[in-house]
Amino acid sequence: MSNILYAIAERIRGENVREKIKELQKTQSWTRKELQDYQNKKLKELLSVAKKTVPYYSEVIKNPNPDAINSLPILTKEIIRKNIKRMFNPEIPKWKFIRYSSSGTTGEPVLLFLERSAVGYYHAAQWRGFSWYGIQPGARGIKIWGVPINLKSKIIEKLKDRVTHRIRISAFQLEKIKVKNLWNTILTYQPEYIYGYASALYLFACLLEENHLAGEELGLKLIVSTAEVLYEYQREKLRGFFQCPVANEYGTCEAGIIAFECPKGSMHITSENVYVEVVNDFNMAQGPDHDGRIVVTSLRNFGFPLIRYDLEDIGAFSGKECACGIRLPLLQRIHGRTSDFVLTNSGKKIHSEFFSYLNRELMARGYVLKEFKIVQKKKNELNVYLLKIDEVNRRAVDFISDTIKKHIDPSMRVTFEFVRKIDSEKSGKKRYFVNEIPS
Repeated sequence: MSNILYAIAERIRGENVREKIKELQKTQSWTRKELQDYQNKKLKELLSVAKKTVPYYSEVIKNPNPDAINSLPILTKEIIRKNIKRMFNPEIPKWKFIRYSSSGTTGEPVLLFLERSAVGYYHAAQWRGFSWYGIQPGARGIKIWGVPINLKSKIIEKLKDRVTHRIRISAFQLEKIKVKNLWNTILTYQPEYIYGYASALYLFACLLEENHLAGEELGLKLIVSTAEVLYEYQREKLRGFFQCPVANEYGTCEAGIIAFECPKGSMHITSENVYVEVVNDFNMAQGPDHDGRIVVTSLRNFGFPLIRYDLEDIGAFSGKECACGIRLPLLQRIHGRTSDFVLTNSGKKIHSEFFSYLNRELMARGYVLKEFKIVQKKKNELNVYLLKIDEVNRRAVDFISDTIKKHIDPSMRVTFEFVRKIDSEKSGKKRYFVNEIPS
């Protein structure tokens, strides 16, 4: 029944995911030259359409030839904010768009609009990765993820979970769950996979182990880690406890799945959907095994093009080919997007992705903060840094404080400091939450 619901939902939304999965399963076995020719064709089409129809790009793009793409400026969240009304392709009807807010993991969320057909390709790339492990659309799954704060969004997410045949476990409330009751529910449900934040998956495995439960009883085909760097100690714990493969997924809501790990351990780039660059501080291309900023161009979103979009992550290409038989190019490594847990005196650990949902709620209420950073130096104390105070900041302060106390801990002490600049990490990335409590 859930398979039927999923198929109906994807067609109503104009995504046609299953057709696109079949398409991507064919292209993954193409030669590197065939993939490159296909990518250049899509890139040329995108640049030509953007130059012709999109006001922002009609000024920026001088030459729509793919060979000249590195002459275009890097696209940042700030540029999108300033030019958002000029980023649309007016030839595409507004009903064909899905409105998204980037997660704001750097403290700087941005409003985006994705074509429904593009989102279909993003989902298809994810399911293609799952298919490498024998998992098909509609398979039962467990998702350890964030839960929206407001009721309407909660209802929408519950419907999505129902249609996609998964049970959601709140990453914000892991230590409050009744472990054995949940375990019995999961055993009865018989999921094929578990999907979630790397650190939340690790904590979940630790909680089950502490309760003397055996992860291999689930008979999982796969655990998929996403949204954060997956450390080797986390991978070993998950693989050992659940006795199944652990795959890393690298993606964004802006461009979908950028890379997915195959059973041989290689991170294959979704080159049919994205054109990925790794650049240095001077925006010059980096060769294999040389770290740089990851810049991505979505080859599917012609309605709201994202060309040379800075993901604010650090990574490197691999010049090797994988023995798995999939011919897609490889990422050697990815740095960045590491989250921490908020710690309380009562012993609770709250996943810091909570602040991403808080940020979205701030935006929905009109409190659009350009940047913020939360630092924890002591248990039950959070220091919130906001850019130089203005009226929006003043109105947001009480909401931030009240929401933290309500959803994390009522005794949490929250202090605010208004600063002229929020410093970046050494990697160049701005993190929205940092736990500085000595280990």
